[in-house]
Amino acid sequence: MEQSAKLPKVFEPSPPLKRWSFCSESIFHLQSKTMPFLHYHQEMEVGLCVSGSGTLQLEGRSIAFEAGDVQVVLPLQPHYNVSELPNTVWHFISFTPGKLKSPHIKPEPEFLEELTRSCRTSGVFTAAEHPELVRMLTSLALSAVRNPTSAYDEDRLLLQTLDVLVKLGTLDSDQPEPDRTDLPTDKIMPGLILLSRAIQAGKSVTIADMAKACHFSQSHFRKLFLEAMGVSPKNYLIQEQLKYAAQLLLTTSAPVSEIQQRAGFLDASVFFRNFVKKYRCSPSAFRKTNQQEYEKKG
Repeated sequence: MEQSAKLPKVFEPSPPLKRWSFCSESIFHLQSKTMPFLHYHQEMEVGLCVSGSGTLQLEGRSIAFEAGDVQVVLPLQPHYNVSELPNTVWHFISFTPGKLKSPHIKPEPEFLEELTRSCRTSGVFTAAEHPELVRMLTSLALSAVRNPTSAYDEDRLLLQTLDVLVKLGTLDSDQPEPDRTDLPTDKIMPGLILLSRAIQAGKSVTIADMAKACHFSQSHFRKLFLEAMGVSPKNYLIQEQLKYAAQLLLTTSAPVSEIQQRAGFLDASVFFRNFVKKYRCSPSAFRKTNQQEYEKKG
């Protein structure tokens, strides 16, 4: 058996769907029994839950979703989805609000800037509480997945997207407006995205790799990372690698030595020492104690 076959994945994507110039859209099948990782987008992400159920983890909030619900994640919001039923399917659309345009429609930059500022509401929305927004997002998702049949289909899709943003801007939000002035998170975002993708793929990544992705020296990257995240990139990387190792221990039968390598730890002693420090037990004991209970919950 190939090693990759043993590794669980948070998402099982369909082939990339690239039909539109201003947005990207894709269909994801969420697998159950996973311990996903926070990930980040420069883009805004909206989605329609086609089937199944689960929870959206969004900036410390845990929000239940089921088929027919829609989801809105703002740029730079850390999040992930967890499925509770097999065949949980989402249709996602991602775009940058400030760069929306189509072949025949080019909104004024000032309008897009104001529209972006007004959209501060995110989370899961149900038809019972937000029927109009759910109708609009469902229509947008269904339009995006269809093949274009005329030269004006992209214009119509853009207008639907703008209508959704206008609607979101009218919703009350208890979320404070973020200060986007020279936000450090923006500068280190390529490194965070690189780390998130590497972990989900079971690959190792270094601080040098993350700094290079951001076009910074390692020293400058460390400074910005500490300012933005409140923790050094080394400690953040170790914590995310340990979470991934814990996921593999609970969801696979792979030996601990293989999990150590797949989690990105080249030195077994470093892996063991950090794992015991975080989980107060050895990797083998962690698996023995928690795997059965984890499988029951799944």
